Amino acid sequence: MNKSILGMKELLLTNGYNSVKDIIQIVDLELDKQYEAFVFNSSEGKFVIKKVYSDYELKIYKLLNNRGIKNIPQTYKHVLDKDNCFWLITTFLDGCLCINKDIFTYLEIVKELAYIHNKFLNDNAFEQDHKFIRNQTKNFQEKYDKVKNMKVSEKYMLNQKMLNNIDLVIKRIKRGPKTLLHNDFLPINVIKVNSTVNIIDWEVSSIGFYTIDLARLLGDYKNIYGSHWVNHEWESIIIKKYYNELYKYGKYNKTFQRFLIDYDISKKINYIGIVLAHIINNWEVSDWYLLNYSAILE
Repeated sequence: MNKSILGMKELLLTNGYNSVKDIIQIVDLELDKQYEAFVFNSSEGKFVIKKVYSDYELKIYKLLNNRGIKNIPQTYKHVLDKDNCFWLITTFLDGCLCINKDIFTYLEIVKELAYIHNKFLNDNAFEQDHKFIRNQTKNFQEKYDKVKNMKVSEKYMLNQKMLNNIDLVIKRIKRGPKTLLHNDFLPINVIKVNSTVNIIDWEVSSIGFYTIDLARLLGDYKNIYGSHWVNHEWESIIIKKYYNELYKYGKYNKTFQRFLIDYDISKKINYIGIVLAHIINNWEVSDWYLLNYSAILE
């Protein structure tokens, strides 16, 4: 048993989880990533424990529960390790990640997404009462302002035309409808249990422009070869499903043509965010950078 597993067992026993066994660290073989997260069994049941940096995600889960959102992990509690780092414990969802699924699964996913978005759509009282929630638009603006005030290397090809286009995007998202975003809405964060889709990992959730989650799901590149997470031939069907679902609740009244513009802008936001991150962190101009840079110009 490696040190990580031994340390996790000690942490769980210290916090009242008896008969802890079968502790497995979560890894993603396809992405070659190892997470600071574990699945374990105890006499109380089967759970997931993952390292977090504050109680932020726990607060988000409570908000979702209060609004009647059921298709999320049921949250139990935080525990602190000996270094005072937070760990979040939730029930284990015994299903499969929604990667490389059929179109009907993705239609169910965006149906649930539209339901969640509707619960918070243009809810000014919600924003006032929960000021601890991050503001995606404000965060995006701050990163852009930082880049504008930097001496940007020519290697990033950030010309005035590109800056003007980003200005227009920011103006649009400031005026548009806002909702509670997952903000990392990829198939790896959706688990299907029987016929129900459940959305997990809300640690970067924020308030922001309503189509950003949909654009991340369908517009985000999975790799440097330009492949998407979801079959791009299904894009028009899936976005129409989301639009119809959001429209039927009555809070949303934009035309489909206007919605398509908002959706396209949200895809640009995703690509711009990756470009800005490279510039701010002085990362090399990689194939990943060029892929997203080119997508902005399309």
